[in-house]
Amino acid sequence: MGGLRGWQFWTVNALALLAVVLVLVNTVLARNNRDIQRDVITRQQTIDDGVRLAQVNAQLIRALANLSAQTGDEALRDLLASQGVTFRVQQPPAAPLR
Repeated sequence: MGGLRGWQFWTVNALALLAVVLVLVNTVLARNNRDIQRDVITRQQTIDDGVRLAQVNAQLIRALANLSAQTGDEALRDLLASQGVTFRVQQPPAAPLR
């Protein structure tokens, strides 16, 4: 059993080089994928934070509107109106006559 023939030697070397290139490409793609995943996670956290803040914001506005309605605070009503929040105070139903 002798060594490899000329074309066999070059074919094996070409396949080995191709394998090394594929490993390098895989490494680069894996690194890029990890960076993209990190960006997606960061954006998702920002979206989640926005949803939570919107809920807190709605509760705060509701509490301020209720406070303004209960106390008749016109300054607070004007502040809410300047931010686009308007509300109407509903009068309690009249007691039935007996």
